[in-house]
Amino acid sequence: MSLNFDRKVNLTVSNESEAFVIENLRIDFNINKSEKGASSDSEISIYNLNEFTRKKILSEFKGLELKAGYGKAETILFSGYLRKAYTKKQGPDIVLNITAGEGDLDFKLKTINKTYQNTTLQEILEDLVSNFDNLKVNLFKGFDNIKITNRPIVLSGSILDSINKLSKRYAFKWNLSNNNINFRTENSFFGENYFIDVNSGMINIPELSEDGLITINSLLYPNLNLGNLIKVKSKFLEEIELANNNSKSSETEGASGIYLIEQLSHRGSSYSGQEFYTMIGGRRYVPR
Repeated sequence: MSLNFDRKVNLTVSNESEAFVIENLRIDFNINKSEKGASSDSEISIYNLNEFTRKKILSEFKGLELKAGYGKAETILFSGYLRKAYTKKQGPDIVLNITAGEGDLDFKLKTINKTYQNTTLQEILEDLVSNFDNLKVNLFKGFDNIKITNRPIVLSGSILDSINKLSKRYAFKWNLSNNNINFRTENSFFGENYFIDVNSGMINIPELSEDGLITINSLLYPNLNLGNLIKVKSKFLEEIELANNNSKSSETEGASGIYLIEQLSHRGSSYSGQEFYTMIGGRRYVPR
């Protein structure tokens, strides 16, 4: 992410038979993702869309896919379905405000009533997700070490509730990313390691809570996903680490630590001069 300029944002809206792309208009967005067992949420505002297209979105188009990035490197930040939309006059502008969610249709409608025995946790999760119409399993990490006893496991009711129940019982995390469900154990991670410092987009200093959760604000970092590792270089974090160690060490200088991403928020606008940021929430990663 060395060139953080020439911002691009576009929104594709669709129904079962057609789709079209909205671009070259002001599009504001606020997208929130977490590993807390719920769907991703999005708020999108489109400025001065023509009346015909506004009416089509309000009445027909429910599928949404928002891309953002720099130059030609646009990345899908959100893929989901419209929950609510309304038009509002804001000064000289007519603004279409949209709230949307990822996985809503499957999570609301799909249920299970089944007993599992002599199987693995991964096989149970794969079977649960196979009942969804729009979502599919993408990644499993760390599940080779999770054993299921021979005692039967009975799951009944909402599939979403069943996945969350298993998550608490067997201490794993899961998240949604563009209609793909990813599962990982507590200390596992997905994909490559990322890096951030003041030269690559970090804004101000990271915030570190008493329970060890770090919050980092940066220029839009569209390639990040939940469950990724990110190496954070910050003098502030180095000072804390040195204070905790109660000594100075050349080994800690310049290496503030690696964090596992558990929360992501992207907020921004295609309109120059408006915010174009990512908020990263994570915990210190310690290999086991």
